[in-house]
Amino acid sequence: MVNVAYIEKKWSIIWGGFNHLKAILFLTNLALQNRNVHYLHLISGQDFPVKKLSDFKSFFNLQNKNSYIDCLKIEDIGWSGNNGLDRIQYYNFHNWLDAKNLKSRSILNKFSVIQKKIGLKRKLAFSQKELYGGSIWWSLPRETANYVAQFYKQHRRVLNKFRHTLCSEEFYFQSVLKNSSNSFQLDKSNLRYVDWNARNGSNPSFLDLENYQAIKSSDAFFARKFHEHISKY
Repeated sequence: MVNVAYIEKKWSIIWGGFNHLKAILFLTNLALQNRNVHYLHLISGQDFPVKKLSDFKSFFNLQNKNSYIDCLKIEDIGWSGNNGLDRIQYYNFHNWLDAKNLKSRSILNKFSVIQKKIGLKRKLAFSQKELYGGSIWWSLPRETANYVAQFYKQHRRVLNKFRHTLCSEEFYFQSVLKNSSNSFQLDKSNLRYVDWNARNGSNPSFLDLENYQAIKSSDAFFARKFHEHISKY
């Protein structure tokens, strides 16, 4: 296929584990090796483009320098576990234990309870005031993506500080970019349509016909999550 690259390297990724972030950084660096790439779009296997190709090309043109990434200060995120801070300040072992497995989830919860009881907290890569987070699915111009790739190479100790973070990929890009001295144009919208209602056996919901009009009228260029059976229409 034209303009499709097969990557032989494989990653064992467990939900919430550190390998997810490592794989994203690896692919980002690989994409940047192609000088013809001027915009990078991170999607999953359950994402689908929802705009015409002509609209897509027109919007993400060479003049568009905006970085479309969900990015909020940690105190404004509204996640569970102390606005998501508990994901970072306590040791999480999701790279080895699958939280979707009942027994593993019980072990992970016990680890968390013990740490809170004895007051064990990790040293953070960024101070609490410098921490930002949000959805990992983004669209970044080459300059922005390259900054993160270079930061990763030059500051590997910072990356290692995220090793025991739950869903580290939802903090790393945002925190690195917001603490940069560069004036990147960060747009809070990541141009993704997501239905956050618990429906069709998933949260966020697997999309179906009920989402069609909302997707059509949105500014999103991608939508998620699609399911091979539920979303087949």
